This record gives sequence, structure tokens and C-alpha cells, in this order.
Amino acid sequence: MTAEDTQNDPAVAPECDIPCYISEHRNVCYEVRKGLKLTQEEFASALNVTRQTIIRWETNPASVPDSALARIVTLSMRDAL
Repeated sequence: MTAEDTQNDPAVAPECDIPCYISEHRNVCYEVRKGLKLTQEEFASALNVTRQTIIRWETNPASVPDSALARIVTLSMRDAL
């Protein structure tokens, strides 16, 4: 990966060239929801949160608590099986 690639990819920490998927979350909430073909309401219900919470997480991925991120990943893995 070149320095130019690092500057253009927000998921890479420029000081170390290591992908920072967990800290950036790369909007995993939105990506998983879309991958599962769920509405925000359906996704919120599956995670036991409100639709407003899903909107906040999709707008600001850094606001997703680690416990919720774990539930989102688990939900996406169940669908893959």
C-alpha cells in the first residue's frame, strides 16, 4: 500500500498503514443492514434498539458501542450460515 493509498482510504491509520476496521467501523451498521436487505425498523427490532438509534449509528459509525457492534456482526454471520 502506498502513502497515497493511505491518504485516500479513511479505514487506514496513516501512521502505521494498518487497516483500522474496528475503530472506524467502516459504517458496518449500514453495510450489514443493507446486506441483510432490512429496513432500519426491521434492523432495529433485530438488535432491540430504536430506529433512531440505527439512524444515529449509520450517520456516525463511531457512536456504535462495542457490545452493539458484536451483535451486528453476530447477526450478519447468522445470515451467512
